[in-house]
Amino acid sequence: GMKTVWHRRATLELELDPERGQYVVVVSLWAPGWEGEFGLTVTAEAQGAELRLQELAPLKPSAAEAAAMRAKPVSNKCATCSKPCQLGRTAKYFKHVRWHGDGSCYRCAGTCGAPFETERPLESFTTFAGPGGVRSRAAKPRPIFDVHELDGQLHGFCKECFRDRFAPRCLHCGKPVDEGSYYPVKEPQQGRVHSECYASWRESNADKCFACSKPVLGSFYRTDDGKVHSEGDCYEVYKQMKADKCVTCGKPILGSFYEVDEGKIHSEGDCYDQYAANKAPRCLACDKPVTGQFYEVDGGAVHAEGDCWDVYSAKVAK
Repeated sequence: GMKTVWHRRATLELELDPERGQYVVVVSLWAPGWEGEFGLTVTAEAQGAELRLQELAPLKPSAAEAAAMRAKPVSNKCATCSKPCQLGRTAKYFKHVRWHGDGSCYRCAGTCGAPFETERPLESFTTFAGPGGVRSRAAKPRPIFDVHELDGQLHGFCKECFRDRFAPRCLHCGKPVDEGSYYPVKEPQQGRVHSECYASWRESNADKCFACSKPVLGSFYRTDDGKVHSEGDCYEVYKQMKADKCVTCGKPILGSFYEVDEGKIHSEGDCYDQYAANKAPRCLACDKPVTGQFYEVDGGAVHAEGDCWDVYSAKVAK
């Protein structure tokens, strides 16, 4: 769940279960002229939980940027038609921006182009000129929401157009994320993610298990090749992937072994016997591997057991 504490000094206690995955606790600090956010990341590993505290990049204009905006001289021209606009009963004024009070000027500079609400309702319109060219649309008056710089000049916007054009976008779904609950994230890129999008975003951006290539969302082992799930058989698969292979059978060597010139050989089973047979000299009588007692003769060896010596002697006597 989510919990917010507003106080000069406050303590927030959270009980986190590392086995359920990664948690991000956002700590927002505020003072006059300064605002900062810190993210506390809690990640479960096979050896325990990892805690990491890092300052998040500001998502709002800094105090210096806000001061620079306020220091700009106030224009005495209409934001829509750019003609002189003196303050009076017919003029409209909002956050240092002026408009002529008629329906052709006092309107949203966004996509909708709707006139802003006034004390007396303005008539609907079909065609108007403003930033972005001439547009045609019948629109109902909307309340003015905020002003923002567009093409080097401040303009007014209704809430829908302001959010659509200037609000931060969810890194997962791409929709505005300036209202409701969200997670501020910094990796793999800085931004915001809707609370309802976070699970899908996290899965698509999580590191992949080196063994099974699936997202690592729970506890894991760190290896030289990346992360490996600690649940299931991924770590056993990883050990087999990285283990030396038996010279005889080609399977991973995870237990005891013999070391030979060509590499390693399982000491269990018949791998070494097969290796020895393949490397042993051939009997000059029966052409089988000589692995036991033998007679050494010119050109090779002859089994001492069986009738190999008699067969060899008969061949030589001919």
